[in-house]
Amino acid sequence: MGLTVMQGFTPLQHATILVHFVFLSSVDHFAFLLSLSDLELHRFALVSARSLVFGV
Repeated sequence: MGLTVMQGFTPLQHATILVHFVFLSSVDHFAFLLSLSDLELHRFALVSARSLVFGV
């Protein structure tokens, strides 16, 4: 079973949501991500990636 792109999401939203499902698996995070604009999502993804990699 492969992953499919969720309908109605931009590639950035899809990638960010997928990362958060894999690492955080939180319904609250999912609802939060859906409320963000693409620019906010991009910033949030960068901060999240940095914290996952560097623990900051």
